[in-house]
Amino acid sequence: MALIRATGDSKRLFHIASRHAQELLTQFRVENGTGQIIDAFELLNHFTRRTSGDFVWGKNTVNRSVEVLNSSDKMEHMSFMDALNETFTELRFYSNKLWNRIYFPLSVWPITREARRLTFNTKVIRNEIDQMMKYPETNSVSEAVQINNAKYGVPLNMTRDDLITSTIAGLDTIKSTIMSTMWHLLHEDNMKWREMVLVEITPILENSENAYTELAHCKVLNAVIYEALRFETPGSLINNYATKDYDLIVREKTYKIKAGTRIVPNIHVLHYTEPCWPEYNTIPLDVFDPSRFIGHDKEIVGSCYYMPFGKGPRRCPGQAVGMLMVRVFVAIFLARNYKCRITIPQDQANDVTYFNLSSRATFSFHCSAKN
Repeated sequence: MALIRATGDSKRLFHIASRHAQELLTQFRVENGTGQIIDAFELLNHFTRRTSGDFVWGKNTVNRSVEVLNSSDKMEHMSFMDALNETFTELRFYSNKLWNRIYFPLSVWPITREARRLTFNTKVIRNEIDQMMKYPETNSVSEAVQINNAKYGVPLNMTRDDLITSTIAGLDTIKSTIMSTMWHLLHEDNMKWREMVLVEITPILENSENAYTELAHCKVLNAVIYEALRFETPGSLINNYATKDYDLIVREKTYKIKAGTRIVPNIHVLHYTEPCWPEYNTIPLDVFDPSRFIGHDKEIVGSCYYMPFGKGPRRCPGQAVGMLMVRVFVAIFLARNYKCRITIPQDQANDVTYFNLSSRATFSFHCSAKN
């Protein structure tokens, strides 16, 4: 299911993302001259959850709460989007534990306290969504999807699960992408890229009427985001399987692949393997340099050596949504706080300071102080 069906949806998402970005940056006092120190992880949790919840379910979602079991097995009131995102993230980390990876059905068996807690919270969230679907907000994605699916006889429980997936699937990915983009863009070694992006976005944000279309065509901003996705791909492994027998030819070797064979390409390795990239790319792949995309963005983004969203008909369906949210936040943040610097927590080592889906690393934004 594609979340952005037409220009009207993309414009609506742009305004929702812009509003939440501005409100949160004001709330956290993110602006040149405030001297504030803000945890990036916390700020972006709020942005991604509020924006996604508002877009899919409507404005009232921001104020909706549920009662779930916390990690201490105590009942706790949480905002709906916090509970949804945290439960999904915990399910993902739990399913990646060794015994669940060896035999995946174990992940849903109630044999551990953690599994039982997550099962309980999942039921609570599903029940809440069942109630939300009875009275969908006007112009929300939820309303549009329910109307469309009903025409084709799609069962309501399938529609519900599709909407849950649409709400949560990209939250951590978008957060990781924004964190990686901001980390590199605000690094002192990349000052020229910060200045180039600022020059590019300033006149666009000042003319808000056409900002939602013009921002998508910012060559420098897009190049910085594309390079962040290459340098630190949110999800490195993609699960696919062969639907029929075929021969896979790699250089001079031929591999016979049988139908049903699971194929798990490592996208991170692909993005760092020099022989996979064209000869004109003379910039080392272990160096963060967005200039490799300037003038070659369409060729690279559509290639078989760059695929942060996957490839083919099974690629990430939320790519357009994710890229729009990343562009909006980065542009608005930089316009308000271009003098910002970044630091990592004292107890966080450099070798764990990366921002893919398996990372819990963070950093702090330091707003400039008054002169």
